[in-house]
Amino acid sequence: MNKLLTILSLALLALVAMPVDAATRTKRTITLKKVPRQPKDKDGFIYKVPSIAFTCYVDKDSGIQPLDISEIESYEIWDCTDTAPIAVFENETDFVDYILNEDAYGIIKLVTPAYLYVGNMDNLSSLP
Repeated sequence: MNKLLTILSLALLALVAMPVDAATRTKRTITLKKVPRQPKDKDGFIYKVPSIAFTCYVDKDSGIQPLDISEIESYEIWDCTDTAPIAVFENETDFVDYILNEDAYGIIKLVTPAYLYVGNMDNLSSLP
């Protein structure tokens, strides 16, 4: 009986010690790169400028900051090989809920008429 109680109490302590991060996560950081949606290649010689990378903060209350979301047409999550979409959202709130609650790997794409904002879900990190 003592062994059973010891095992059960250790199991209970292990469950209490496990992080409940996904259920209580309210903020994350994400690094996105801004790339032209349709690159201009009128000449045979093309000089490509490196993409602009910046950090955004995904928050349950304020959404994606400091990104201007007024022109975003769709919020997409693609698989790691960039061949098929996992999830496509039309509004920011559903996308933010997915980002904060899922620990899946994939590629984030925010689509605007002129640009794509691209980042990796494995680069997501939790804020304290």
